[in-house]
Formats: sequence, C-alpha cells, structure tokens
Amino acid sequence: MDEHRKQQVSLRGASAKEITRDALLEKVSQERELRSYARRAVAAAFFIQRVWRRYKVTKMVALKLQEEWDSVLANYNARRVSATWISNVVLRPFLFFIGVSTIRHQKIQTKEIDCMQKCFRILLESLNSTDSKKNFCSFATGTHEERRIWLYQARKLISLSVFILGECNKCDVVGQDIVVLTTLVMRLVVFLTDPKAWKSITDNNKQDADMAVRNLVYFMGSCKSGIYKYIRRYICTLDVSFSSQKNNNVQTDDKLLVTASAVTLALRPFHLTNFDASGPGMLDVDDVAVQYCVFLLTIPWLAQRLPAVIIPALKHKCILLPCFWNVLILKERILTEMSEMNQSEIHFSSKVIPPVGWALANIICLASGSENGSVDPGRFSQGLDCASYVHVVITLAENLLGWIENVGWMKETQDMQIDVYADRPHGTETTHGLKMSYMDLLRPVCQQWHLTNLLALMKTYSFTHSVETMPPNNIEHFQKLELLDVAYFYSYLLRIFSVLNPTLGSLPILNMLSFTPGFLVNLWGALESIFFPGNNLVTERDHPLYVSKNSGKRKDGILVKKEKGANKDGVNKWVNVLNKVTGKSQAGIDLVDSHPKPSQDDNDSCDVWDIEPLKCGPQGISKDMTCLLHLFSATYSHLLLILDDIEFYEKQHYDGDVKEISLDFTVTEESFGKRHVVELKPGGKDISVTNENKMQYVHAIADYKLNRQILPFSNAFYRGLTDLISPSWLKLFNASEFNQLLSGGNHDIDVDDLRNNTRYTGGFSEGSRTIKIFWEVIRDFEPEERCMLLKFVTSCSRAPLLGFKHLQPAFTIHKVACDVPLWATIGGQDVDRLPSASTCYNTLKLPTYKRSSTLRAKLLYAISSNAGFELS
Repeated sequence: MDEHRKQQVSLRGASAKEITRDALLEKVSQERELRSYARRAVAAAFFIQRVWRRYKVTKMVALKLQEEWDSVLANYNARRVSATWISNVVLRPFLFFIGVSTIRHQKIQTKEIDCMQKCFRILLESLNSTDSKKNFCSFATGTHEERRIWLYQARKLISLSVFILGECNKCDVVGQDIVVLTTLVMRLVVFLTDPKAWKSITDNNKQDADMAVRNLVYFMGSCKSGIYKYIRRYICTLDVSFSSQKNNNVQTDDKLLVTASAVTLALRPFHLTNFDASGPGMLDVDDVAVQYCVFLLTIPWLAQRLPAVIIPALKHKCILLPCFWNVLILKERILTEMSEMNQSEIHFSSKVIPPVGWALANIICLASGSENGSVDPGRFSQGLDCASYVHVVITLAENLLGWIENVGWMKETQDMQIDVYADRPHGTETTHGLKMSYMDLLRPVCQQWHLTNLLALMKTYSFTHSVETMPPNNIEHFQKLELLDVAYFYSYLLRIFSVLNPTLGSLPILNMLSFTPGFLVNLWGALESIFFPGNNLVTERDHPLYVSKNSGKRKDGILVKKEKGANKDGVNKWVNVLNKVTGKSQAGIDLVDSHPKPSQDDNDSCDVWDIEPLKCGPQGISKDMTCLLHLFSATYSHLLLILDDIEFYEKQHYDGDVKEISLDFTVTEESFGKRHVVELKPGGKDISVTNENKMQYVHAIADYKLNRQILPFSNAFYRGLTDLISPSWLKLFNASEFNQLLSGGNHDIDVDDLRNNTRYTGGFSEGSRTIKIFWEVIRDFEPEERCMLLKFVTSCSRAPLLGFKHLQPAFTIHKVACDVPLWATIGGQDVDRLPSASTCYNTLKLPTYKRSSTLRAKLLYAISSNAGFELS
C-alpha cells in the first residue's frame, strides 16, 4: 500500500470517497463548536426569558402592592398606628415597589412622589411619638429579630433618601413637590442617625440605641450606601452664589435645610467613630475619609456653594485631620480614584481643572478661610494641623503639576485661556460670586501672614548632605514641619501660578516671598549648608543677602538703597566660587574698585567648599536641592528687580517734613473763572498736613478726585444719556463696544508729536541707541499697536485733544539698566527683561535693548498682556 493510501480512512455510511485524518478531526471539532454554541444560545435565551418573566412578574407584583398600599393608607388612622404596623404594613411593601419603580430606573417618577410623601410623613409622626409602641425606632432596642428588621429597613430608607437628594435638582419634576419631598427625607435621615432625637429612649435602652445608630452610621460611611456620591451630585447643582443669598422665601429655607442636612450626613460618620486626634485611631474612618476626599473635596467651589453657617463644620479639626492623614498615607489610592472619577459627571476635558486641582483649592480655602466667607482672614482655621496641611498641599500640587505637564499646558500657557467655569451647573446666573476664578481660591497662599505663620511653627531646619531618601509613610513624619517642606510648598505653587495665571503669572507669590522678613536668608542658609558643608566661614557682613542698616533710608520697613561698598569683599568671594563652578579664570575681571582686598582666610575659604556637584548640572543635585535652588533664585532675582523700581519711585516723593510745604485739608478748584476752596473734611482749612496725618490727606485727596469731584458731573451725564437712550439698550454693549459706537474704531497717534514732547530720565537721552531703536520700532507699528502702547503707559489709548504737549505728566521714558554678562553678549543674547509702565507718571520703563527685533518683541508682549507695573 502506498504512503498516500495509509493516511486515508473511510467513513461508515458516507460516500465511497475517503478523506484524510486531519480533515476528519477538523470537521468533528467544528461540529462540536456548533453544538456548544447552540447549547449556549439556548441557555442564554432561557436566561433572558427568565429574567424578563421575573422582571414582568416583579413589576406586576409591585403595582399590585402599590394599589393595596394606597388603599390601606386611604383609611389611615393615626390613633391605631404601631411600630409593628409601620414596619410590616407601611415600610415592607413601600420599599419593595419603590425599589422596583424608582431605584432600578434611577429616576423619580411623578406618580411616586405622593406615595413617598405619605410614607415619610407617617414615619416622622411615629419618630416624634413618646409612646414606645408607636415609635418606629423602638424596634432598634427590641428583640434580636426586631433589631435586624429595623437595621435593614433603616439602611434601605437611607439609600432611598440620598438617591432622592441626588436627583432633587435633576429630575423632570419641577415645582414645590420635589423640594418638599427632599426636605422630608432629609429630616427623616437626620432623625434616624441621631439617637438624641429619639423620644422613646430611656436610660435602660440608651446603650442599645447608640449601638444601633453606630451600625447604621457605619453603613453610611461604607461604599455600599453611596451617600457621598449623591451628596456630591446635589452640591454640584447649587449655585455658587447660594451662600450670599438671603433666605427670604420658603423655597430658599427648604434648600438651606436640605443642604445643612446633607452636610450633616456627610460629617456624621466622622463624629461617631472612636477618633483620637493625637493617635492612630483615625484608622477607623479610613473609608469615610477617602470617600469624603474623593467625592466632596473635589467639588468645584465647594465652600462658595454652601451657606456660610455650614463652613465652620467643614473646617473642624476632626474632619480635616483624618482627611489629611489619609491623603498622605493612602495617596496612591486617593489620587487614583480622583483621576478615575466619572468623566460624564465632571464634564472632563483637557482644558478643565482636574479633580485633584479642585481638591487642592478647596483644602487651601478651608484651611485659610474665615467663617464669614472671606478667603483672606489673616489666620489659619482654629485647631489646624499646619504640618499635615503643608504635606497635603505638596502631595496634591505635585500631582496637579504632573497632570498639567501631561496635557501640555506648560507649552500652551501663552496661547490658551483655561476654562475654570466648565464645572458650573447649567443655567446659573452670572453673579459676582460666580465670577470668582480658580486662582482666587489660592489667594491665601499669596498673603504674608500665611508664610509667617508657617515659619513661626517650623522646627529648626536641619539637613545633612546625604543621598536623598523617600520620607517614611507614617503619621510621625507628617507631623513635622521643616524649611524644606515650606520650600516645596511654595515652589510647587509658584509653578502652578505661572501656568494657571496667564496675566500675572507667579508675581503675587514672588512679591510676598521677597518681602517676608528672614525667609530669603533662611533659604540661603539651607543652600549653604547643602552645597558648602563644613564650618560656616561666611560672616553676616559677607553674606550675599546682607545689607547694612545704615545704608540708605527705609520706608515702612522696606529697604530703598543698598550698601555699595561694605560687602564687596563678600562679592569677590562669591565671584571666586562661581568661577570655580564654571571653570573660568578670574583674570581680567575686577569687580571691586581700589579698596583693600579681603584677607587670605576669606579668599581661601571657597577652596574647602564642595562645588563639584554643581558642575554636573541638574543630574548632579537631588530633588531637595533643586527645589531650594528654584525657590531662592526666583525670589531673589524678583527682589532685585523690585528694589530697582523702589529706587525709581523714591525719587518721585518728597522726603522732608511735610509741614514745610504748608498744606491743609482743602483743595482749590476753578469753576467758570472763579476759584472755590473745598474742604476735604469738616474744618479742613484749619488742619495742617503733617507727617503724622499725611496718609489721611492722601486718602482724602484720592476720595475727592475719584468720587466727590466727578459725582455731580457723572450724575448729570447719566441723566442726560438715559433721557436719550434707554438704560436697557445700553446694557446690550460692553465698554469697548459702546466706546466704538460713540467715537469710532479707527484712530492713530502722531508719532512726531509724541517724540517732540517726550522727556527722558534715568540716563536716557534722545541720542541713546535704545531710544533711536524705540522710535524706529514705533513707526513700524500698526495704528492699533501704537494705541495699545499709549494705553499701556498712560492708561488711555488716545492722545490729548490739543496734542501731547498738554499731556500731564509728560510722556517719559525711564532707563532700566540691565547689563547682560559678557559671555552672554558674545553668544548673541540680548536683555530678557520686559518693559513696564507707571501709568500714574505716564512713564515707560525701558530696558537697554541692543536689537530692534528684541525691543519690538518684548514691547508687543508687554502691551498685549493687559498689564503694567506688575511686569517689573
């Protein structure tokens, strides 16, 4: 038999044609798969049929039970009510048919509201009864079977109540009925979870009642109840301006009651657990704190949506502290759950603040806000653990920065406006509270009291130069506050402000850091101990930040002039160090005039400092060192720029005794050719201006010029305008559109007239190279850009009617010396600083640019940023 014949077989009962073994096995396998698929399909069909029959039968039973339930309650007699009747006749069928018709469909039907109101009213009447036989809560202290039934039904009632709360402002039912229903269920849940409100409790069964409520509250704190999800859904529908509205009608009163009850339910698991603020007892509220952080602290404008009377409860230490500790210990879990929140609920997109960003803002607002709704009270919340607060902000800020970098905001900051309003409820009115931006919630960290209080609580900074290690994941570590923690806190927030605040950037924080006493010196001391270990060889006078107390004048604690000669020895020392870092020779560089050279000890002190890590760039230093360097460099460079501006403004003020000018609290104005003396305050002509009351004089002048002087003219103009045009028509236009309607949109300025009436200060003259470049660039500007420049400097985009000769004060260009290092100049680098303006003096502060391209680019950026002196 040949080889091919051996591989063939014959099928009994088949045709005479023979097939191979492999083909036979494949055919058998296919038939088995078809039979298996058919069996699964039949099983699935039977399962679907059973599910459908079960659903249909359940629905029919529910409808029948509801009809019987309605007929029973139609003959309801309050005198014959008992706890057993309520449990068996009222609650058992009610929970069944409401669960079928409402909970399963996740929607409140209009016809169900009446049934719910009847049931909840009966329950509330029962709870208010002092007769234990009629009080439903007496089941909680009865037999074992009664306790089990009460706990089961109470859990179902809580689940139903919080579902109604979440659907209160979202369901199709519009009117007073849904509000009344929500009020009833919230009152019921608060009753059930507060044993002190039970009127049937006696001294004998008080312990049993406490245990029953504790078991119920544990259920509320678990994920099964879903109360935090539904409370979040309800709070997100509240208007941001709700806390500022007066409760002057029934609906507002009901909403206040509902909101207060919802917050009470959210906080109740915290209060009914064995939480010890001084120990690890907070482990009993892990799940509660996690849900609270994930669902409630991530609500946009949380504190601004709630009534002001509720905010102190959210700020209590027994609420914030377990949340802080859980964020620090379980940060991977909490941050993961925040990032995985239902995107459909938070309207997530790449241009909306993420949940972790709102958690950061709400924590800062709750930790720093006052009880009257202000976000700048000048102190932390009472009992706040500042160390845990700082560590939590660091954790959330670091995660937010990582998210910002992933979505590409770092690169798009200049061209992108961040939508911080996308999480608002639809249909809300535009109010002052609604216009509060996301960055306003972070405003407390820009206040000096915030940093001062942290520094006062900070322990003595101690840092050893060693390999960077991860902090231990325990409570004891997070209860310590060091300078490095404060540095991370402000370094991260500095970066957040620079990205999310496109107009001012990080200037609010830099201004505060620059003038907080002792902060820069502490930062430099930390850096010095890290980079230059060993003996502290730098004296106070040689310190780079040291300024003599006798050098120059101080006004209100702000240094105006820096000492120029006392610390030149220290300057030489640090030049030696920088030359060693860069590997450059100091030959040919002499920064000090003909003064005695520093001692040999000072010159040699830099040789014992370990500057090798600096030569390796960012890879040679740890994360801690990078943080300190970033914060110190940003703050110190900003301080140098501010001091330069202070010296400029100092020249505009009178430094002598104000009494010598012979001023009084009056102002003289001319009207129709006659002079009139107006008193700024009663008896002002007899009050002389002195150094003691000069600030009162300044405020009185400002009030007169800005308010009193123009008031009659403004009122007359408004009355005349409204006689011609209805105010409702005027509201159709904004200020820019109305200005264009009155004066037209195409206008330009006369560059020659402006140049002929410009004065130069600070070292500039008409023949200066930068000035020549400036006027060339201005002539090449578009008319709109020239108007923007004029508005940038004078706050008005149009020239005076009679020409720039009548502009007071005159248009001024002030020189801002910004010497670029020699190495940078050789490499083709120009000045990086932006021009700025002092609109009160009509002064443009112009850096000494070398190229017209740089001047044009910097000037256009400055005038397009809607900013002025803050660019300094």
